[in-house]
Amino acid sequence: MHAGAFGTAIPVKHFENFVQHTNELLKNITYEDVIFVDFSFNGSCNSGLILELNQYKYMYGQGFSEPMIAIYNLCINSSNCTIMGAKSDTIKIIDTNGVSYMLFRQNEETVDKFKELIRNGAFLINLVGKGNINEWNGRITEQLFIDSFEIISKPVF
Repeated sequence: MHAGAFGTAIPVKHFENFVQHTNELLKNITYEDVIFVDFSFNGSCNSGLILELNQYKYMYGQGFSEPMIAIYNLCINSSNCTIMGAKSDTIKIIDTNGVSYMLFRQNEETVDKFKELIRNGAFLINLVGKGNINEWNGRITEQLFIDSFEIISKPVF
């Protein structure tokens, strides 16, 4: 070691005691998943943001991750939510700005939960995802591929 070094060492013979003691000290700590986001919006995504971010897509990679977008209080109802795909395992939500939010390869339980909530009225979710551009038949659509979501309220009616 040298004078500017920082660190600590635990002799191997004491390592197991260290682990047990540390586990005991931390047993009442609740850990939460944390997702760092670059943009956050309430209700819907700003139209044009994903198109703008797509211009820099070539820059994403090591040390420069793709921007994460959070949407809080997105209202979902029967008119803006569709279950689709060959296996009926994709959930598509379209907000008032025309941005599509996509949940791919969802399990049956999640799909059934969305169907039930929609049958009972509108509900709100928070979600986090990455932007994508869909071009089909000459039409460009902004999409958000959802990485994580939470249902925050049951029907709001």
